[in-house]
Amino acid sequence: MSRAMLSDDQEFQAGKGGRREISLNILRSLRIISRAAQAHSRMVEKKCGVSGAELWMMWEILHYPGIRVSDLAASMAIQAPTCSNLLVKLQEKGLIRRVRSDPDHRAVRVYLTEEGAQLMSRAPRPAQGYLQEGLRRMSDDCLRDLNAGLEQLVKNFTGGGDESSETVPQSEKE
Repeated sequence: MSRAMLSDDQEFQAGKGGRREISLNILRSLRIISRAAQAHSRMVEKKCGVSGAELWMMWEILHYPGIRVSDLAASMAIQAPTCSNLLVKLQEKGLIRRVRSDPDHRAVRVYLTEEGAQLMSRAPRPAQGYLQEGLRRMSDDCLRDLNAGLEQLVKNFTGGGDESSETVPQSEKE
């Protein structure tokens, strides 16, 4: 049977170098990245008593003392409520302090406490730093292709919805 006569599903199942093999390689790579991030997060939690996301947030605050909450959320590519929840946890642990700095007290700036700075002096780099370094080493063309492919995968997975639907696969919404 010629390729032109194969259905999409048959084409997907086609042999070596076909869509199925490529898809499985991508799944394997995503699993490796996910496992490495999870292992790093467990190590961080054991060594420092904070989650991987909290460590990343503290690295951002360390490098940008007095960062505004909105800028912190943007730098981590998370939504403001998620950022606020992480800040509450870090503040409860005594690792950060929030200061209202504008005359109208709307803007909140974030700083490490002395205890937070001490923790950061012995903390490992956040896993996101390793991922960013790996991305930095990719060629511009490869990075653009990866970005385009991941954007399409997210759209396929979420049905093109907004970020609030990112954790619910499209098949579960129907």
